[in-house]
Amino acid sequence: MAVYNWKDGARQKLSAQVVGDELERLRQTNNGELTAELALDAARPKSSPLHDGFEWDDTVAAEQHRLTQARSMIRSVVIVPDKSMGPAVPTEVRAFVVVEREDHRAYVGTFDALSDPESREQIVQRAMRELRQWRERYRQIEELARIFEAIDNQQAA
Repeated sequence: MAVYNWKDGARQKLSAQVVGDELERLRQTNNGELTAELALDAARPKSSPLHDGFEWDDTVAAEQHRLTQARSMIRSVVIVPDKSMGPAVPTEVRAFVVVEREDHRAYVGTFDALSDPESREQIVQRAMRELRQWRERYRQIEELARIFEAIDNQQAA
């Protein structure tokens, strides 16, 4: 039997073990495949171990969905820099990034955030955390060993 945990930063109220076991059961009963639709359908009965992991009040769920869409929209906007910004600027840059403030999180302009030492440090730390998570997710792929070595060398620096 597999042992399940939530990944760092996951905001889930159910037991990762219960969810993992149920999702694996669903996968096995669906020819080895798992889809979001299958999980949602299985969660509909109140007796389902997945049920309490979803918002069933349609008004609240609709608002949460629109907030998710708004976040996706904000994260999807990029700036196409002109040549006056210099050759070191990539062809596209995310227009907004999330930074932590005293009591909340907010999107700010990427160039503004990178110009502020505290915000820049948050962005670098987040990038390194995501890089480590990516490395962990794909650690079993031998073709990426040289990339993993470079990541390890960067972390040691």
